[in-house]
Amino acid sequence: MFFWKYFTFLLCFLSPMTLRAEHCEGPYRELTISEEHLEKIVAQHLLWLQETKKREQRGESADFDDERWANLCGAQLQRFDLSGMNLSRADLSEANLTKAVLIKTNLHRASLDNAILQKADLWNANLSQAYLYGTNLNSANLSEANLSRAILIANHDGVVVNLNQADLSSVNLTQAKLEEVNLSQANLSSANLTQAKLEEVNLSQTNLSSANLTQAKLEQANLNHAILNMANLSKANLTEANLDLASLIEANLSQVNLKNASLKKANLTEANLLRANLREADLQGARLVFTSVEKTFFWKTNLKDTIFFPRTGLPDLASFASTNFIDSIYYDDDVGAPGLKEFRAAYKKIGVRSMERKLTYAIKIKEQEANWNKGGWYAIGSFLSQVLFDWTCEYGVEPQRPLVILLVLIVVFVLIYWLGLRSGFRGVQIGARWETRIFSRSKKGMEKKAIRKEMCHKLPFKKVKTFSSDLRLLRIAFYFSIHSAFEVGWRHFEIGTWLERLQARQYSLEVSRGWMRTLGGLQSLISVYLIALWALTQFGQPFEF
Repeated sequence: MFFWKYFTFLLCFLSPMTLRAEHCEGPYRELTISEEHLEKIVAQHLLWLQETKKREQRGESADFDDERWANLCGAQLQRFDLSGMNLSRADLSEANLTKAVLIKTNLHRASLDNAILQKADLWNANLSQAYLYGTNLNSANLSEANLSRAILIANHDGVVVNLNQADLSSVNLTQAKLEEVNLSQANLSSANLTQAKLEEVNLSQTNLSSANLTQAKLEQANLNHAILNMANLSKANLTEANLDLASLIEANLSQVNLKNASLKKANLTEANLLRANLREADLQGARLVFTSVEKTFFWKTNLKDTIFFPRTGLPDLASFASTNFIDSIYYDDDVGAPGLKEFRAAYKKIGVRSMERKLTYAIKIKEQEANWNKGGWYAIGSFLSQVLFDWTCEYGVEPQRPLVILLVLIVVFVLIYWLGLRSGFRGVQIGARWETRIFSRSKKGMEKKAIRKEMCHKLPFKKVKTFSSDLRLLRIAFYFSIHSAFEVGWRHFEIGTWLERLQARQYSLEVSRGWMRTLGGLQSLISVYLIALWALTQFGQPFEF
C-alpha cells in the first residue's frame, strides 16, 4: 500500500512534465482570450483543483483530461491582469505573458515551459515547484516571489531560461534548480537561494547583495563583476566558479568551497573566510583588507599582487606556507602589518623557521618600499637596507648567502691581485716578512736575538714570461686574498691567525704601498661584515623588531 501511494504521488507530481510536448496542443494555442472567458477558465480550474485534492487523498492521480483543468498552452495573454488568481498546476507552456500582471498569482507546480514572461510583473507570486524550462523572464519583476524548488533549466532545444535584468529582489529560490540560466544583470538582492542549484549559471553583473546562498551549488558559475556585498555564502560550493572583479565586501564565506575558483581583482574587504577552502584558487590582484582568514585553507593559492592585510586570526599554517604570499603583503605606514606579525609569531611557536624568516622578509621588503616612496633620507636608508640586508641575505631568508658572497669575492680579488702583480701597475710591491733567530756570545753566555728580515718583489708584466712565474704570482695573489679576507677578527676569533699557524714556517704577506693595500683593507671590511651577518642570521633573528 505504501509503495502504491508513493508511486501515485510521484506520478501526480511529475504529470505536468509529461505534458511538455514538442508542439503545444492546447485549445487556446495562438488565440487571444477575453478577460470574461479567462475568468470562467479560472473558476472551472478551481473546481478541478478541489476534485484533484480529493483524488490524491484517495491515492489516485490527477485527471489532466478533465475539461475543467486550465490548459492555456500557447495562449496569447499579453498585458493581461492575472493578479491573485489561482493557476496552480495549470499549463501555461509557450504562453505569451509579455507585460502581464501576475501579482500574488498562485502558480504552484504550474508548467511555464518556453513561456514568454518578458517584463511581466510577478511580485509576490507563488512559483514554488513550477516548471520553467526555457522560459523567457527577461526584465521581469520577481521581487518577493516564491520560487522554492522551482525548475529553471534549458529546454531540450538548448534554450536557456532568460532572466536577464530581471528583478528578483527578496525572491525565494530555496532549493530551486537553475542550471544554465541566464541571470546576468538581474537584481537578486536579499533573495533566498538556500541550497539552490546554480551550476554553470550566468550571474555576471548580478546584484546579490544581502542574498542568502547558504549551501548553494554554484560550480562553474559565472559571477564576473557580481555584487555580493553582505551576502551569505556559508558552505556554498563555488568550485571553478568565476568571481573575477566581484564585490564581496562583508560577505560571509565561512566553510565555502572555492577550489580552483578565479577571484582576480575581487574585493573581499571585511569578508569572513573562516575555514574556507581556497585550494589552488586564483586571487591575483584581489583585496583582502581586514578579512577574517581564521583556519582558511590556502594550499597553492595564487596571491600575487594581492592586497593582503588580514584581521587577527590564523589561517591553516601548513597550507599558507605553499602560497606566494611575499608578493601580496600590504604595509600600512601607520600600523605596519600586524596580521603578518601574528602569522610570524605562530610559525615561530611551532618551530617552522623557514616561514618565520619569509614573513620577516615580506614585512621588511614592504617597509623598504614604503620608505623609498617617501623620498629624501628615507629613500637613502631604503637603498642602504636593500644593499646591506636584502641583496646579501634577504633579511635572513638566505642565511648562507653571505658566505657564498664571501667566497666569490675571494676569487674575484685573487684575479685582481694577480693582474696587479703581473703588470706591476703603479708600482705595486708585495713583501714577505719572517723572523730568523741567530745566536751571539756575551758575558752571560749564549743568548737569542730575533732579527726580522724582509723580502720585496716588484714584478712588472714585461719581466714575467713563463708559466711557472704566472703560477707563482697566482699562488701569492690567492694567499693575499685569503689573508685580507680573514685579517680582521674579534678577540680570540681571528681566522687570519689560525691560517698562519697552518704554514710550514712563520711569515706574512704585506703590501707596502699602492692601490693594492687599500683594496686589501676594503676586502677585510667587507669580509668581516659578511661573516658577522652570516653568524647573526644563522643563529639569531636580527630583523624581528
